[in-house]
Amino acid sequence: MCLTLIFGVYASNAATLGKWKAKSIDSVLLTGVTYGNGVLTVVGYGSKTWTSKNGSQWTKGPGWSAITINFQGLTYANSVFEAPAEVTTSGYYPFEMFTSTDGKNWSVTQSSNLPGYPFYNISWCNGAFISISTDGYYWTSNDGYNWGLDFYYSPIFFADMAYGNGLYVGISGGTLWAAANISDFGKQPIHTNIKQPKLAISAVFNGWYYAASFPYALRAVIFANNMFLAVGDEGSIFTSSDGTFWQSEFVRTNNGFKAIAYGGGYYVAVGDSGTIAVSADGFNWTLETPVTSNDLYAVTYGNGVFVAVGANGTVVTCKESSK
Repeated sequence: MCLTLIFGVYASNAATLGKWKAKSIDSVLLTGVTYGNGVLTVVGYGSKTWTSKNGSQWTKGPGWSAITINFQGLTYANSVFEAPAEVTTSGYYPFEMFTSTDGKNWSVTQSSNLPGYPFYNISWCNGAFISISTDGYYWTSNDGYNWGLDFYYSPIFFADMAYGNGLYVGISGGTLWAAANISDFGKQPIHTNIKQPKLAISAVFNGWYYAASFPYALRAVIFANNMFLAVGDEGSIFTSSDGTFWQSEFVRTNNGFKAIAYGGGYYVAVGDSGTIAVSADGFNWTLETPVTSNDLYAVTYGNGVFVAVGANGTVVTCKESSK
């Protein structure tokens, strides 16, 4: 098996999605957005949550008056919303996983008072929720209510993770990892440099991990429309159909990307200073005209609208009908 990296070429025939609009729904940092059960849901710092049917009108959740919660992310799968959080109020567990069926009413389904085992992020991979911790540990749940702490071989912190075509793909700094079994992550790291794009890996070593080191820190990875996409600093976008052959797709921007989503036939990447890039195929990208100078940290698609959220309570939307 070979891991290969090649450079993409910026193409002028990339797609453009349409008109974007920005508004502020609060003053706090918004860290997660997703769509499920017919509603768009947003979480952020300061114990804040919001829901919306259309991305335009937002309803603030009841919140928590006794404690301060800083949500670290959000996802929806298996009929539940999952949001890992850090609790900064003294006397409470410092790390908790919140679960909701409607995006409005939340309950704690797992707490951790172990400083070394927080909930840092959340992904849905291969039929299970996964929240990466530290020191080689990760939390996992099949239903979002019953959680267990598991260990993978090496103490690697993954900023994000995706699953597709029989592979888990995780990103850590500028390194991309892939393997068939999550419990084997880091068992045998194999690195390649972007300046030396070819690396032969024998299929005999079942369970080895295939890694590629890039000169840019990676921030998010998804598997959508039968393709992996990873985004990061300096406008970097990397694509792969199988997790072993990767191509770089650099957009003409010095701003970094922090999140990426797919829906309605489009990929959308968002990031620093309100940067938004759109692609219909994952290879050819168009930079949209910024509608905010605030950093955008998360993006999703649902009910015919893309929604990105970020600093200072910023919500940026683009309806499918505006194409």
